[in-house]
Amino acid sequence: MAPYVRPEGPGNRQNMMLFVVDQIAGAEYIAPLLRKWLSNGQHDWVVLATNKSSTCLNSNGIPYELLASCTDTDVEGWLDRVSPDRALLSTSMPNDLEHLFVRALQSRNIPCAQLIDNWINLRGRFEFKEPTGSIGLLVPDCVLTLDEYAKKILVEGGLPEKRIEVIGQPHWEDCWRKGLANPVTPAEPKLGLMISQPISRFYGKDLGYDEKDFVRCCIESWESIGLDSSRLHLLVHPAEDPNAYAGLLDKTGRKIATLQGAEVRLARYSLIMGMSSSMLTQSLLEGIPTVSVQPGAIGADRCIASERGLIPRFVTSPSLARYMHEVWPSAASTSNTIEHVERVVDGSLARLEECLLSFSAQIE
Repeated sequence: MAPYVRPEGPGNRQNMMLFVVDQIAGAEYIAPLLRKWLSNGQHDWVVLATNKSSTCLNSNGIPYELLASCTDTDVEGWLDRVSPDRALLSTSMPNDLEHLFVRALQSRNIPCAQLIDNWINLRGRFEFKEPTGSIGLLVPDCVLTLDEYAKKILVEGGLPEKRIEVIGQPHWEDCWRKGLANPVTPAEPKLGLMISQPISRFYGKDLGYDEKDFVRCCIESWESIGLDSSRLHLLVHPAEDPNAYAGLLDKTGRKIATLQGAEVRLARYSLIMGMSSSMLTQSLLEGIPTVSVQPGAIGADRCIASERGLIPRFVTSPSLARYMHEVWPSAASTSNTIEHVERVVDGSLARLEECLLSFSAQIE
């Protein structure tokens, strides 16, 4: 294969950076940095993206190469073509794609980092099953995480502390700064958004609930206080089939809109409901009343925003309905609860850029 050349020119070949992103959240994380590098003509870089993450890159005008398939042979071929000096990969669940790249990069002694875009499944992003059936950890040279709390969890989970860098979250910083510059316009009254996730795919019912229980609880609470179901929307995760919700949404003539895609305008809504989606933090930063709904939850709170008291958590339909009826009408903003998140995000882009231009391979 011929060496890869970016469409707009060869750039600075002294520091070729490879980005690999599987899902939308990973693409959002790197988008502020790549928009900056595009506008300034800085560095030389290539983005490899799946169909899932490509929607975000397209909307940001960021060029990429599509990962139509990803096998060991594909990965080796891309590394031969790009010849990166460093690489930054996303962390997805499942994590097969990123693990292929980490192994290949480490075998070539090319420094590789992985980003963490949220506070959920921190250790699980690096786990893999050994041939013996035991669970091992595949750790890159550098792990970019959100704050000291997340770093502590990763270290307790067995990741080497010296490989973990606290960065923050550039996409959340971008949302926060845009909010400061352009205060949120008034949301449409009594318009709610449910944000789904493929919980059953990874946990079954081990958490005490799945995505359908979540949707059912939100709808029951909404309708129990007499709200119009046509004012309730469902944002379906890219990894889910929206048809799977058809029976639940259409019951007794409901008119609940089903949405897909990353370009949902959160500011339109006056209430955001989710389980543990990273979008809950984004809506929190935008000052929108935000709640975590985990009906019948077993064990620890899976949503760090509610676990840390930043947003309310509800595990039953009646308690959620009481919030909607008694608290929500006066909960015009959650801005007084987000000081910690603001501290996490402030300076994220600068820290990310500095880290990417300096980290090196860990030789042990």
